[in-house]
This record gives sequence, structure tokens and C-alpha cells, in this order.
Amino acid sequence: MGRQMIFFLATLILLNLVVLQPASVHATPADSDGVSGFVFHVISNENNRVNAILDGSIDLIYDRLSDQYPSLTSSSEVSVVGVPRNGYGYLTLNCKAWPLNYPALRRAIALAVNKTMIADMFSWGADPVDAVLPVGNPFTAEGTFARTYYDADLAAAASLLDSAGFVDTNSDGYREAPNGTAFSIEIISADTSGSLTHNILSHVQQQLDALGIHSTLEYALDWSSRISVTHDYGIAFLGKSFDMLDPLVLCEFMSDGFANNLATGQFSNATFDSKAALLKATLSETDAATYAAELQQILFEQCPIIPLYTNYFNHAYRNDVGGLSSHAGEGLTSRWSLLHSYFESTASDTDNLDIAIANDIFSFNPIESSKGQSGVVNNLIWDRLLMIDDAMEVHAGLATSWAFQLPGADPSLSPGEMAIVFTIRNDSVWTDGSPVTTQDVAASFNFIADSWFTTNLHLNDLDRAEVISNETVKVVFNSRSFFHLWYAGNAPILPKATLDKYNPDKIDLWDPVPGPSGDLVTSGPYMVSKYVAGDYIALVRNPHYYLQPENLPNTSISTTTTSGATNHTSGNYTTPLMDVNLLTMGFAVGAVVVVVAVGVIFLRRE
Repeated sequence: MGRQMIFFLATLILLNLVVLQPASVHATPADSDGVSGFVFHVISNENNRVNAILDGSIDLIYDRLSDQYPSLTSSSEVSVVGVPRNGYGYLTLNCKAWPLNYPALRRAIALAVNKTMIADMFSWGADPVDAVLPVGNPFTAEGTFARTYYDADLAAAASLLDSAGFVDTNSDGYREAPNGTAFSIEIISADTSGSLTHNILSHVQQQLDALGIHSTLEYALDWSSRISVTHDYGIAFLGKSFDMLDPLVLCEFMSDGFANNLATGQFSNATFDSKAALLKATLSETDAATYAAELQQILFEQCPIIPLYTNYFNHAYRNDVGGLSSHAGEGLTSRWSLLHSYFESTASDTDNLDIAIANDIFSFNPIESSKGQSGVVNNLIWDRLLMIDDAMEVHAGLATSWAFQLPGADPSLSPGEMAIVFTIRNDSVWTDGSPVTTQDVAASFNFIADSWFTTNLHLNDLDRAEVISNETVKVVFNSRSFFHLWYAGNAPILPKATLDKYNPDKIDLWDPVPGPSGDLVTSGPYMVSKYVAGDYIALVRNPHYYLQPENLPNTSISTTTTSGATNHTSGNYTTPLMDVNLLTMGFAVGAVVVVVAVGVIFLRRE
């Protein structure tokens, strides 16, 4: 089957605001075995998907709703919930364009803009935001700043400008720069027709005028070149969606090394860059949280960009389904959420969870198809070294323990490298009956490192993997970061026998076929029982999987740190699904340096 990789530029989709109440997700009840399987039904028409969930033929819609459906929100059997978009709409300010190189002017603009009013412009609903990391990110600083920019404070903005020397010296109604020179700020946008964009930017211009700042508003077809090449602009209105939840996007998004990046506004700050370097190199999740908070504080004060709003994506599920949780990037169908799903009615415990998807799965090849509905299916049939919950807390999976190694302690490592040594459990088997070995694990990482799909899996700095023994594998990176653990832990493990048949640069030609005569050999918690192209994919529980649903981790494992550091037990931060119109504002981050997963604590949460 011929294929090509397609990369999509996401556009802003404005959806109805339905938000989540903070509380803990329910664990699979002790008297429930979870769902017996999953059936993914290909239903291309959205109205048909909505009708299917209303009549009970499906339990969950994978795709976010593109419209409001009164029939769903009024149903006593269906819940519609909102998952915060992993991104936001924002203003980027050209920090090297005089006089926007004055931080006081940039912050005065942030104080003047009424984000709450902008959010209210969205008929589908949105929330004002201040932090550069989105609200669904476990490292976000949203809600932690001493004040907010949510509501306009023209008095504070004017006072700040007065103190910085921006005053109207010639009584023409507009402020001059501190050197007495008149100035005007040019506001540009890519949107040439959208009324919402026009309303947002008209508001920004009106607020600048209220402050005595002259500005012009232009819809520029050449906006991209003007922002990233010629830097011929003052303020631009853009949207940003992230594809990951680690805080390293702060470094890539704003650091001085990326000063010509489309989004940075040419921001340069030595303190920011030094903190960003520490964030990138730390092996402590606690320190990472500290550095991420400090970086967001700098951006909050310096205002090279001004986040405005985050919108929510609506998802629907039947009320009889329990255990679901929300993931900022994956909605209700993250691996963690689906593995913990169950039916509230004990009479339904042996039923399948029926999920509607708009398009057929692209491939059962998990290296090539790690996103979208293909990724959802592959997450369930291919095993991972770690179980990572929706708040990015780490649990044991195929790996029972792990530890970081640096060049000083490991002579085989070159300067600048780091390794993670994983201890692999001995009770995992492939669906053909053969054991999953450390040879399979090492081969999977080496194959990924040599393929062109490393970006898909966020493993760009993966260098190699080595088998140390029948129980341990060393995975080596050419940079140092705690977050290598996240992405290595989430990489699919494939059979070495299969990988040996392909060159890494030809892995996209591998299109595994399920069934007795096929070559789809997996080891995940579920396996393919039947696939009818364009119609449905049926998964059944893998009876040989080492963690059956009733034994899945429902609270973070106990972890220890090295070198006399204080022991730490991670907290529970999984976001649940609750009633509509209640807002989750707080997120937290656990701490891990070197993890020894000595056991998994199985607790029922109330």
C-alpha cells in the first residue's frame, strides 16, 4: 500500500466551553474487570456519530464535536465535556522594534487588553489566560501569578507608562516615547475577513487609544514574512497549538537561540536563557517545575507575547462509561483513559466499549501511525516501557524500574550524553507466544533512532540502545533531560524479528496485517480480533498481558531519589470528567530524579 506522510497545520476551532471540576478520577471498581474490548466504528458523518451515541450503539465519540448539539446536552444518558486546547490565541510583540523594546510599554499593553471580554466574544466559549504554558499542561503557571491580566486595568497601565517616561508632551492626545519622539504601533494579522479577529484586534486598538498610544491595524497577506523575516510589524495576532506537554516548549518557543522564530517577537533575555538551559539539562522533575515556573514568571513580566484565551474542545460519552479522564492533547481517548475505562453497570462489565471514529486507521504500524485515531488504536495493542497518566505522572509498565546515568558514573558515555537504564519485567509475551526480551527493547530504540520518525515520537536526541543483560537495557541520548524519560517510556516496543526485516528508512512500507495469516504480533493490553477496512476495528483483551484492568495503577508509584535526597511519593493529579460549567484551574507536578519502581500501589479512589 503506497503512503505519504501528511503534516497538517492546525487552525483555530472555536468550540463550546464546557469545563471540568477538580477531583480524582475513579479507579476501576474492585468488582469490575473493566471493559472486555474496544470496537472502533468508522462513522464518517458527524450527525450519524451523534445519533449513534444517542441510541446507544456507540459509547464514546473519538472526534471532538464541531458544532453544538442540543440533543446531546439535553440527553440524560449522554455527557458532553470540554477538554482545554493545548494552546491559545495570543499577541506577539516585536521586542526589537522601537519603542516596543521597552518592557514597560509591553506590560502596559498587557494590562490594557481585556482578555475576559475577548474570551466572551467566542460564541462557543473560551477562558482568559496569562501563562505561556497552556492550562492543560501539568507545568503551567496559570493562576499562580501575583496578579492577572484577565481584566483591563487602564489606570495601572497608564501609571506604568508615566513612570517609564511615555507621556504626552505636546498635548496632541498621544504619548511620546521617553526621548520625546512620536511613535505609532502597527498591528497586523493574517485574517483578512474574519469578524472575530477583527473584533479582537479592534478591541486591542481601542485600548491602546484609551492609553494614548497611537496605532494602526492592517490585515497583511505577507504577515508570515513580515514577522519571521523582515520583522516589519509591531504587534501580531497568532494562534499556537502544542503537540506535547513537557515544559521544554518554553525553551524552544522563546529562547534567544530561536530569536527569529515566528512566535518569539525577537525576545532576548539573558536570565531567561540561563534558566532555560537549566530546565533543559535537569534530571529532577522538581527542579524542572521550579525552572518552568520561573521562566513563565519572566514571560509574564516581560510580555514578549500576551496569551489571550484558551478554547475548549467538546467530547461526548455515554454516562454508563466510568473511569475516563481528560488529556489536553488527546481528549478522552488517551491510553491511560481508555485502559481505565469501565461500565458503571456491573451487568455491562463484559461488554465492549464502542467508539466512533471519523476515519479508518491509517496503519497498525505504531512508528508511522502514532497520531490521531491510528495512534489511539496502536496505543492499546503495542506495549510501552512506562504507563504515563494524563497528568504525565510515571508508572511502571514493561519496565519495572529505571535510573539515569551520566558520563562520570558510566565511562561508556561521551560528554553531553546521558542514559536511562530500564529493568524489564520477565512476564511479558508477544501474541505469538514468544517472550518479550531486552533484545526486542533495544532493537526498537535503535530502529527508531535510525528512522525518520524520531520527531513523531519526540525522540530526536535518541542515539542508541544497548542490551546490558537479560533484565536491563540502556537507552542513550546525546543530550541531558529529565523528559527523555517521558518519551522513551512512551515509545512502542516492537519484535526484533519483525524489525530485522526492514531498513529503518523503509519502515513506512511495513503495513502489518492482523489475523491468523498476518504479521501483526503485538504485546499490549489489547490485541486485534478483527479488522474490516473502512468499517471497524475490534480489539479484545490480551489474556497474557501482565497488568489486567483490575490491576492497573490508579495512583502514582512510590519513588526514591539518589545520593541522600529526600524520598518522595508522587501525588495524584489525573483530571476527571465531571459536570459541565465547572472549571479546573490548578495542576501540580510530582518529583522524580532516579526512579526505583519497587511496586505498584493499587488503591480505589473515592
